[in-house]
Amino acid sequence: MDARMFGLEVPLVAALQQLLDIPDGEAGDKAGAAAGGGGPTRTYVRDARAMAATPADVKELPGAYAFVVDMPGLGTGDIKVQVEDERVLVITGERRREEREDAKYLRMERRMGKFMRKFVLPDNADMDKIAAVCRDGVLTVTVEKLPPPEPKKPKTIEPRTAALRRANLSEIRTFHALLDSTPYPWASIYSQPTRAPDRSINSESNQPEQSIEREREVRGGEMDARMFGLEVPLAAALHHLLDVPDGDNKPGSAASGGPTRAYVRDARAMAATPADVKELPGAYAFVVDMPGLGTGDIKVQVEDERVLVITGERRREEREDAKYLRMERRMGKLMRQFVLPDNADVDKISAVCRDGVLTVTVDKLPPPEPKKPKTIEVKIA
Repeated sequence: MDARMFGLEVPLVAALQQLLDIPDGEAGDKAGAAAGGGGPTRTYVRDARAMAATPADVKELPGAYAFVVDMPGLGTGDIKVQVEDERVLVITGERRREEREDAKYLRMERRMGKFMRKFVLPDNADMDKIAAVCRDGVLTVTVEKLPPPEPKKPKTIEPRTAALRRANLSEIRTFHALLDSTPYPWASIYSQPTRAPDRSINSESNQPEQSIEREREVRGGEMDARMFGLEVPLAAALHHLLDVPDGDNKPGSAASGGPTRAYVRDARAMAATPADVKELPGAYAFVVDMPGLGTGDIKVQVEDERVLVITGERRREEREDAKYLRMERRMGKLMRQFVLPDNADVDKISAVCRDGVLTVTVDKLPPPEPKKPKTIEVKIA
């Protein structure tokens, strides 16, 4: 277990040491160089993971570029926006998990640590006109465009008449002699008899027109097989996931043969909505990341007496004059369901949304009073 303490060259231990034990900063770079420079430093790995876990959209407006980044749980003072190397926009932030001695985490799904994105700005971006606004856990950085350059005026060139030289008689005779001595290359084309093309059916290089038309019909039939109700595996899979209508058909029922479209949509929404659950001395706290949603966009309900359901839906802003250059942020339905424990007080539930993070607090029922021991009189038989 402690193989590297004894100097053993174990590949797995070496990889873990390279990713975890290399310090940040210049010491980490030196450590990576000392190891032969065969791998990234811990700082590089941390930044790469942060950029991969920070979704962003980039859209071009008529007069500016907009960079929209999901950064739930971070306020205005927790986010840093910088321009490096003259044209590299760097957005960074970091959130930490709230530590309480009396709190016990029952579930941890929300990502903590560093948020980071880098964008190379185009040539027509104005570095002096950059604005940033953070609302409901979504940061929007707007970079205005430079005014278009003035069109260049066409340059007028005055044509000049060149003086013509008169050819002498000897040059004219030499030119005619050259024409008479040179054969025409196209004369042999008209002198050869034309030959009709071979229309033999038994020829290997030529196929009859009927077979070619038949092959086209077969290929067209294969491409349009699902239009005629044929059992194509790919078409059946797409029909199974997308074309099943919403309704009262339960998952796996005989009428549908599988999950309905509503069931698949809810499953995807719950998988894409990270949440933490922690137990406090007097309550349970459900913390859910819902960036881009305000108080009026979120619904908190209790179904079947003890099932806490949190739902919300966000839509992408549609503008006719906007052109999306990158789309990474997830749109659509956000959803989570939690089965409340027996000691949860369903009548005392509160919800607070701040910086794109929803916190639902469910108070606990008071502990039952201890039962007094029952004294049984012992009788003499």
